[in-house]
Amino acid sequence: MDYKIKPKPWILRRFTMPFQWVTFYPNIYMPEGQTLNNALLEHELCHMRQQLKTGKWLYMLKYLFSKKFQYKMEIEAIAVEIFHTAPNLRQHLIQEYALLLISSAYSHCAPSYETALNDLNIAFENIK
Repeated sequence: MDYKIKPKPWILRRFTMPFQWVTFYPNIYMPEGQTLNNALLEHELCHMRQQLKTGKWLYMLKYLFSKKFQYKMEIEAIAVEIFHTAPNLRQHLIQEYALLLISSAYSHCAPSYETALNDLNIAFENIK
């Protein structure tokens, strides 16, 4: 899959958290001061596949306006990232993402921390 990694433009910096990456096929927008590792790249490439499957514009609309859709897309992408993360770091990453999914960083898209934790563990197990 062809993609380009670019600095996050001002409009995305204004409307996203400083640490958040944004993927809009074929571009992956990188936050200032961060570096891309393989696990994170796989997370963003998962979002690209989701966009290609759903349609780029429909994906964006649904992602922005449907917490349920956003949650489903993030659970899938995070599970892929966890799969590509060193085994000794996986459980910590799952817990970190469960917290993020209930926060404003992800529009409070998860119903609860416990649900996010459970869904991330199930999604990861399904990838293995």
